[in-house]
Amino acid sequence: MEIRQATLADFEIVNELNGYCYGYSPEANKELHQKHFEHTHKEQYCIEQNNTVIGNARCIPFEQNIRGCWKKMGGIAMVVSAPEVRRRGNIRQLMLFLFKKMHESKMGVSTLYPFKDTFYSSFGYVSGPATVQVEINPKQFKRWRKLPHGYSIERFPFNEGLNFFKNIHEKAIQEIHGGVRRSEQRWNEFLITRKDWLAVVFNASSEPEGVIQYQSKGFGSNFPWAEEGKIAIRENYTLTPEARHTIYHYLFLHADQINKVILPINPNYSSPNPWLQDFYTSSLQTGVIVMDRIIDVQSSLQDLPIEKEGQLVINVIDNFCPWNNREFELKGKNSQLKVSLVEAQNSSLEITIEGLTSLVYGLLSVNDLQTFQWIKGLSKSQRKLLAQWFPLKEPWMMEAF
Repeated sequence: MEIRQATLADFEIVNELNGYCYGYSPEANKELHQKHFEHTHKEQYCIEQNNTVIGNARCIPFEQNIRGCWKKMGGIAMVVSAPEVRRRGNIRQLMLFLFKKMHESKMGVSTLYPFKDTFYSSFGYVSGPATVQVEINPKQFKRWRKLPHGYSIERFPFNEGLNFFKNIHEKAIQEIHGGVRRSEQRWNEFLITRKDWLAVVFNASSEPEGVIQYQSKGFGSNFPWAEEGKIAIRENYTLTPEARHTIYHYLFLHADQINKVILPINPNYSSPNPWLQDFYTSSLQTGVIVMDRIIDVQSSLQDLPIEKEGQLVINVIDNFCPWNNREFELKGKNSQLKVSLVEAQNSSLEITIEGLTSLVYGLLSVNDLQTFQWIKGLSKSQRKLLAQWFPLKEPWMMEAF
């Protein structure tokens, strides 16, 4: 068995495996899939056995906002295996290959959407929050029937509004723990695959302040010739309350056309509920969970913002990334965490890679880690310091891959 970078010649078999594993016809939109593969094949890795590709996965380079500090991240996507060779350890070997590849590429962390959480948790990934959407009737935005003074909103096909989207996204993502910054390669990939609408908010100075990326389908309800009217918002970012007001005004203008708006809930923004009227109950939908993992301890923790000075030594346990099985000194100074390798300190404070990941991403408290048995040898002062360094903080990511 060999694991190697994909080539353009692998398209047919990779497209067939993707279609088989994710439930679409390989022949449907084949030209689009081929164009997408040509754009992304250098990020894909094939498992080859007896000159036949039997599995594949993609590792997308991102930068991820971790508590306000940017870290290189590998997004694991489109993991597939031919059914006749499953449960033979092939994907396990591929994951170990990708861990090494990410480490060599200086990626400190990794994120994925699991097909099965227990499979990826066995490799040290930790489950985070699922994406959540709320279903709203656009009439419930009637409070915002008038635009704020000086504001406007314009609708664009995705490719025509992309520069506005990029501008807003780059600013908004600075404040979103868990969010990712997109490379130019990633934005260009969207030009191949996304045919959505963009509605862009402009302030009185004609500067973009908000955007929604969405699809609109159907009309009204109970019409035999049309499916029920619905707007599904893929992404929404606002830089000011006025921009949010303007987007809700825009959605209200669809009240005679559609019955449902599917709106992603961003935990970094205030709840949509106070913005609505004639609203008593809601229908929430959850998407697949996100899973996170530290790939390199030193680079993932280096320079994280902290509010308390202090020092401790941790002994990290990682069953799959041997470069992490070391002792590290963590020192808080000048509002930043500094991390260095130390030798023969024999620290009694042991923490698994799952435990450290949970702290860095804000998924679990120090007390939670003890319940999971992901930390031991913790003194009272160390418990307090870790809790001050890593308070709970819900990460949020809307990057589909």
